[in-house]
Amino acid sequence: MNDAVSVLGSDQPSTVFSGNILISECGWDKIFSELEVLLRQLGFRYFTYSSVPRDLASKDSLFSVSKRSYGVDTQGSLPEHIVSRYYREVATLDPLWSVLPTSAEVLVTDVRAGSSTPIVESFWEQYNVASRAYIPVGKHADKPWFNYFGLYHGKSSAEFTELYKDISGSLLPLLERCHKLLALDGSKETNPYVRHAVFSATCTNILRMTAEGMSVKMIADHLGLTEEGVTYHITRAKKVLNARNKTQLIARLYQSGIL
Repeated sequence: MNDAVSVLGSDQPSTVFSGNILISECGWDKIFSELEVLLRQLGFRYFTYSSVPRDLASKDSLFSVSKRSYGVDTQGSLPEHIVSRYYREVATLDPLWSVLPTSAEVLVTDVRAGSSTPIVESFWEQYNVASRAYIPVGKHADKPWFNYFGLYHGKSSAEFTELYKDISGSLLPLLERCHKLLALDGSKETNPYVRHAVFSATCTNILRMTAEGMSVKMIADHLGLTEEGVTYHITRAKKVLNARNKTQLIARLYQSGIL
């Protein structure tokens, strides 16, 4: 694992959080507002809720770190101008992105201990952030992308590690609960395939009908397209999702949240 990133355990007892954030009727704004208040009480300066494709670090990825500068992948309390500037200027130099896409563990980066690049360190120091924690949430083992919370703290890595030991027992379940509530209200909101329009509306329609068992001819007649046009969209989808056949394609469409 890269020296710039460490993995933290989560088996320590901790403080119990309280608040209306656990109410299932909460919308996105309410959840983010309540979560920000709770995290600020613990000294966190900002937080983000985002998604990351597992192949983000690959040269052949459909996505790229630079595309995230538009802000569509990141929500939370981290100001938009910081998000945009980070992805535009320093993200490609941040060792985090070679680790996070394939990690299922909590990751913490220390930006003041010389284990990151000077540019990354300098960037976050401008905003009084000394430690960043990235926490994967949800059942994501079989998905090509997953959601995570990014937490930004002013404490050094060593100090933050001690704090994390005290709060992780309540913090992690709270973030999982927030994720579930957010997913109930907008599962497409952070889906990178949807956000980045990997498949057009027409293509998605074709894929949905394919999953429902309709033949190429039936789909073509229903949408007023040629059979060649329908086949093109299905073939492209197979290539994009690296599916060998139609059965595997349908499975991956559901795994990726496209259908």
